[in-house]
Amino acid sequence: MANDLHTSMRGSALRWALCAVAIIGGMGAFEVLRHAREARRAGETQAQVKVAPKAQDVELADSGRRVDEQRLAEDIDRMHKALAAGEKVTAEDLRSLIAVTERLRGPHDESLGPLLSALAVMQRDSGETAEAEALLRRAMEVSEQACGLESPEVFAPIRLLVPLLAAAGRLDEALPLARRALSIHEKTLGADCVEAAEDRNTLGLILRVAGQRAEAEATLRRALAIVQEKFGAEDIHLGPYLHSLALVYQDAGRLDEAESTLRRAVDIGENTYTPDQPDTCAWRATLGRVLHVRGNLDEAERLYRRNVTYAEERGAEDAGLVMPLNNLAILLYDTKRLSEAQRTAQRAVEIATRTLGEANPQTRVCAQTLRSISDALAAAPVEPPAQ
Repeated sequence: MANDLHTSMRGSALRWALCAVAIIGGMGAFEVLRHAREARRAGETQAQVKVAPKAQDVELADSGRRVDEQRLAEDIDRMHKALAAGEKVTAEDLRSLIAVTERLRGPHDESLGPLLSALAVMQRDSGETAEAEALLRRAMEVSEQACGLESPEVFAPIRLLVPLLAAAGRLDEALPLARRALSIHEKTLGADCVEAAEDRNTLGLILRVAGQRAEAEATLRRALAIVQEKFGAEDIHLGPYLHSLALVYQDAGRLDEAESTLRRAVDIGENTYTPDQPDTCAWRATLGRVLHVRGNLDEAERLYRRNVTYAEERGAEDAGLVMPLNNLAILLYDTKRLSEAQRTAQRAVEIATRTLGEANPQTRVCAQTLRSISDALAAAPVEPPAQ
């Protein structure tokens, strides 16, 4: 369930990240760093000779600071433009620019917020979630002090921090932050804006995992209504909201509503995107699980196999194969095709281990599936040869 939450919220978090992270690629070392080093060496030389600064020296120092500040502003601007262009950034580049910004402008300058959030995204994606959280909390603090508690600048790190906490199961921390993010957007952009609908979707998913189904359903219905009114009943924007609402129906055992809602999402995805688009595959997988539970095993298997085929087209070792293979292995197990189930589960584990690592939650899920199938196969009579 937590994995569904993480997958559903990932899109909005990354969308913001692409607006906040500055991607540099090809810029090389920042010019301002060179000037910072020169200024530091000049300062050390002056301290060694212990010469009292003259008026001319003070004027030159002020001029140097103005040059450094101008170059810093240019570096920050280039970083944001490079991000928008989808270029590459390194953690070292970001750390260097953060350090120079702190030296020239102080530790609470508002320009630090997006830089800290950008570095947090990189650390999160590399598995350094503890550092990512610390960076995002500092970005929040900087933005609160510089811009105010309910400023749009504060919203950005909150929106990244919420899914990080939720994925770790820290719902008591994620929930109030999700409510705060929604409140900021409602006050700054209006209660019926699409951005607030995204925040409602995130909040609804967290409420769902927290077991607060009634509020989760009401929140997700409102989000869906806003998006449908804005874009129409068949627009691709509706897909994630339909999927989120279907998860609440599924949890409550309202499988008729879950199935119809998911079929609508899949239809929109296949007609508006393409059948192999990752979001469409995710909605198809959830529909397959609902059909699987309802006993419609033939259609569920067709949906699972389609997702496997689409993932294979992206690459035989693609990490996107892991969960489609795991879903198919479980269905094969339930239909007593244990040998094929074991081979399928083994393939999922091998790909997950190579591409995601042994500690990844998906790897652990697939490993558990393989153990269950292997235990059942060991206890079962020998299967007759295929005809």
